[in-house]
Amino acid sequence: MATPHISGIAGLLLAQNPNLYNDDIEQVIRISAEDKGVSGFDNLYGDGRVNARKALDLIRPPNVLSQLTASGGTATNPSGQIGVIFYSTPGLADGAYWANRWEVRKTVTFTETYESAPYVWGRGAATDGYSDDNPNYGMGWSGVVGGSVTTTGAELRTYAYQVWEILQNFEVGEYLGWFPTSPSNVLLAYTALGVPQPDPPPGAPTNLQITNLIQLGQPVQLAWNANPEPDINYYRVWRECTDLADPACNLQAIGATAGTSYTDTWVSVEWPFPGVEIFTYYVSAVDDGGNESAKSSPADTWGDWLMKQLGPEIASLPEQYALHPAHPNPFNPATTIQYDLPEPSQVQLVVYDLAGRTVTTLVSGVVNAGYGAALWQGRDGSGRPVPTGVYIYRIIATGLDSGERFTQTRKMVLLK
Repeated sequence: MATPHISGIAGLLLAQNPNLYNDDIEQVIRISAEDKGVSGFDNLYGDGRVNARKALDLIRPPNVLSQLTASGGTATNPSGQIGVIFYSTPGLADGAYWANRWEVRKTVTFTETYESAPYVWGRGAATDGYSDDNPNYGMGWSGVVGGSVTTTGAELRTYAYQVWEILQNFEVGEYLGWFPTSPSNVLLAYTALGVPQPDPPPGAPTNLQITNLIQLGQPVQLAWNANPEPDINYYRVWRECTDLADPACNLQAIGATAGTSYTDTWVSVEWPFPGVEIFTYYVSAVDDGGNESAKSSPADTWGDWLMKQLGPEIASLPEQYALHPAHPNPFNPATTIQYDLPEPSQVQLVVYDLAGRTVTTLVSGVVNAGYGAALWQGRDGSGRPVPTGVYIYRIIATGLDSGERFTQTRKMVLLK
């Protein structure tokens, strides 16, 4: 009676994750079953009453199911010479042989650390070691050594066989080798299922400097060392100053960049004359997971607001995202596409033809808040002129602070 229910749950699991192996499906259903009767497995209830909801929840966030492999192992616990019947073993004719069965063990370290010890099981279909069954039907098998699972790793096991012919008088015949492979070449496949610990934040950027301290009247230019972490997405730049009555002097993020330099176009480098202030800068690093580092050590300069020098015509930051009509439009040979960013954003600005094919990418990366523009000269990504026609341009911008996602599409016409 349970078979249709098991098949249905298996189908639901595969719909959620089509990469599951049979062993994965079996173990998820077993683990999620509600224990009945005697604690643990028993002949009346087996592993318990299946629960489709719990099974599906097991393979959904925050849980992560990782299918892993490890190669090579250490041979231990030899059986001594025993008779074993092999079927469907590559390189061996079906029949009886003398064999020395070795347990092959391998200690593995997971690719991530878990909040608590995860569920771990072997995947036979991807393992080239065998079980200790006799007769042995040449099916891959791997298992987990009891009590070995921790938040960071486990010990796996499988079996490899040294095989000899059996002579008519049951004496030991010719040595035929290791089957299905030697312990040093064995491949063990396994799955870990659990909740990973959150990634630690990156380290604080180092060696922040103001690189133009003697260039009076020029915008402050910053530079720092790249972080060693491979998953850094961007750097956030911070500023504060000494005029406590000015809200603009409060510590605040003023921009972001994927590189290791930044120009503060709002502040100029000055000598310590009356009316100037000390401006202090910091940088933090943000990784692909959104984890942000502590701020770097500070870098200071005497400075003044450039807006005082340039006058009231300095525009404030845009209040919302926008993609403006290309100008000129129609155009030949070039047009300018302007866009507004109310906060530092990850930006993609792409030109497509009417068939939806990408013609060229004008902007790709982190762009500071403000009013941006891109020039298109009617050429594709390889620099070749494109024909007369209607083209689509589309912006996708994701705010680095708010996470807001903005998309907009417009048309333009190239005439020759």
